[in-house]
Amino acid sequence: MPVVTTMMIITLLRGGGDGAGPFFNPGLMRDMLEDGLDGVADDELRRGLVIEDELESAMQRYRASVSSSIDAYIDEFANPDTAATDLIERLAPLDRERTEIMMAIIDSRRQLIETLTDDQWDKIFA
Repeated sequence: MPVVTTMMIITLLRGGGDGAGPFFNPGLMRDMLEDGLDGVADDELRRGLVIEDELESAMQRYRASVSSSIDAYIDEFANPDTAATDLIERLAPLDRERTEIMMAIIDSRRQLIETLTDDQWDKIFA
């Protein structure tokens, strides 16, 4: 199951495509926040954008880690002397990092829920 979950997260985080949703697409999220919070105090919009910036930074770190781990896995896989346990160890850190990025996404959502009013949330995400 962790492998399937990791594959799903990698797919979702790959590039924030059209179907990925705002929490996986920083540009879309910024646009939605700016549109939904148009006319509110600057500090409210700024807080929403700070939350989004933190999420985007975490996702960029995760994407870089996935990319380097996969590259190293491919390099080791090509070596006939590499044992299966070595290959498994190469990908093991991704499970921890997958959990961390999912927690960051969930935390970003929680922070936005706490920051926005119900009307603002509906205006942004409905």
